[in-house]
Amino acid sequence: MSPTAKSEFRSYIDQFGELPPDVLLGYMTYYSVGDGEYDSAQMASEFQRLGLSPAFLPATINPADAFEKATKALDNTRYALNPPNGNQDHYAIILIREAARDKTKIVRKAIREIRDSKNSVLQYDEVAEFIFYKPVTRAGKVDYTSWRVRPTRTSTAVSVEEDAALTQLVQTFKDQFDRHLKYHDGQKIRTLIRDYLIYLNAISMRETGGIYFVHNTRSKEVLALREFCSTLGVARTSVMLVPLADLPSLRVEVVDAFQQEAFNDLMGIKASIEKLRANRTGPISPTAYLKIKEEYDTVLNKANEYSRVLDVVQDTTSSAAMVALQAITDLGAEVAAGMGAA
Repeated sequence: MSPTAKSEFRSYIDQFGELPPDVLLGYMTYYSVGDGEYDSAQMASEFQRLGLSPAFLPATINPADAFEKATKALDNTRYALNPPNGNQDHYAIILIREAARDKTKIVRKAIREIRDSKNSVLQYDEVAEFIFYKPVTRAGKVDYTSWRVRPTRTSTAVSVEEDAALTQLVQTFKDQFDRHLKYHDGQKIRTLIRDYLIYLNAISMRETGGIYFVHNTRSKEVLALREFCSTLGVARTSVMLVPLADLPSLRVEVVDAFQQEAFNDLMGIKASIEKLRANRTGPISPTAYLKIKEEYDTVLNKANEYSRVLDVVQDTTSSAAMVALQAITDLGAEVAAGMGAA
């Protein structure tokens, strides 16, 4: 290649930040998600602007989930104690324990353990109670706005310093509940990104996950997904895309990963059928059969897509697909026979 051609290629990369479409095989993709506050309204707006599928946005926040996360945040809270007897080496640790859960409420209690420098428990008492009252049903319909929370101090502090610590404990619950009620957490964003990559038929490039290949036929959406993450405003949250040139050695690496993943998925379907048979207590339901059949169809559609776009012969995948198909066919016949007998 002449110096001029190299210069033109370099100029293209500098201008567009991508490989030219005719030499792009796809993207090596990985992501990171930082803990932060992710606003659902902003996320929905960005999905719409970028043309992403709203089906992958997190569901509306459940106040009960916010309550559970807020109380969990208090577990193992520690603070020093300066009791009247002058033992300066004592400290307190707060343990959150669930006391009740039924159709109307969730009750969690804060248990204070007083410990010495040897970590021996000298005393334990309940110091606070947190109750979440579930939405009530009126005229046969659930009023989802009727939930309530009630944090309550239930014990007298042993010192002025502890009084301030317990007051802060209740305030921390209120702050955490408010946060989790308004914002999604990092785990929801990890799920969103992972599920979207699966939707784009990404290939896992290692068994432990974390690095994926997305073919160039899905470039528009994966680039939009990267831009979406850049709008969230949370440190360390991003989707990284490394353009992969369509070179023989790189194509072979992707093909090998694709075939191994498809083989594992198809053998996993066969194993699921065997497990279903082993664990059944009666006839296998049509619903269970259709769920496994849907999994098979998803794996096969992905395999067919990659065999087409990568122009590969699926010897290994085809053999596994035949084994899985035979298992599904036998299962379908068994379900049909059971329905006929009923």
